[in-house]
Amino acid sequence: MLREGDRLFTNVSIGYDGKPAELDNVIANKYGVFIIEVKNYTGRIIGGEDDYEWQKYKTTDAGNTYEKTVKNPIKQVKRQIYILARYLEYYGSRVWVRGYAILLHGNSPVQSEYILTSVADIDRAIHTSDRRMLDAKMLEKITELMSSK
Repeated sequence: MLREGDRLFTNVSIGYDGKPAELDNVIANKYGVFIIEVKNYTGRIIGGEDDYEWQKYKTTDAGNTYEKTVKNPIKQVKRQIYILARYLEYYGSRVWVRGYAILLHGNSPVQSEYILTSVADIDRAIHTSDRRMLDAKMLEKITELMSSK
């Protein structure tokens, strides 16, 4: 799904104002800066868009059901957007950051603008040409900042 000119940074650790963040994927291109948080949750997920945590239920082949609490990826992405945008701004790159979560098993309990359901969704999210584009100089500055992490 990456195209010519796209820059992908994985497992990026940043922080702003004492708030650390681990970003699975950051993509920078002429259309902007994008966070893609990848979740490999199996089983049934229950939760709302504004819940801090979701419940994950997984049933084994033997019929036993296990429950686990997981962080709501929407809340996680919103926090990551804030931290990355402030981080970039602190270093002189004031840009609009967008973020999304993709649940690889398509089992999100909610529909949200922050949830992607396919690789095609990722492609559309990071290659929408009606957005303010980043010029080459700004893209290079962001690349330097992300590469140093």
